Amino acid sequence: MSLASYLGVRGLCVFTSYWQIIFL
Repeated sequence: MSLASYLGVRGLCVFTSYWQIIFL
């Protein structure tokens, strides 16, 4: 559970970063 949550948060962070790069 902890690992899955960590990966989920990590994935969301990366997704947001890519979204900002594409938006800019």
